[in-house]
Amino acid sequence: MGQDRETGAAGNAYGHRMGKAVAALLQIEKLSDRSNEVRWRDGLAVIKCCGPRTTLLGVKSKMLERIQAVLVACEDDSGNVEIIELAADQFRQSMVNSRSASAIGGQVKQVRRSVARRNGVRLCLLRADQLPILSR
Repeated sequence: MGQDRETGAAGNAYGHRMGKAVAALLQIEKLSDRSNEVRWRDGLAVIKCCGPRTTLLGVKSKMLERIQAVLVACEDDSGNVEIIELAADQFRQSMVNSRSASAIGGQVKQVRRSVARRNGVRLCLLRADQLPILSR
């Protein structure tokens, strides 16, 4: 199912809430309140969040140039969130241009959630009760 302006805004808000919660629980520093970019290991990463029915995750091309990893937070139907580290190189190998009209000129690259699961490293599982900020 495609996104419209309203569902896109809701997804954006969800991603920022989830990113803030994940960064706090993993005790990693977010670089700003406007982005889910974080200090990670010896470099930078971005936290990308997938709700239970989300199949694609996107990263802006400019961000891909400076990060070393994508930390994928995959929520399941129970509200538990699996955190997977996907190397930026792995992301680049599987990425496609977003078909979104707002991603003009190939500025957003996407990979399937399944790519993160298959090629990434599972870091942890956060239980739903650890993430009260996500209550819908």
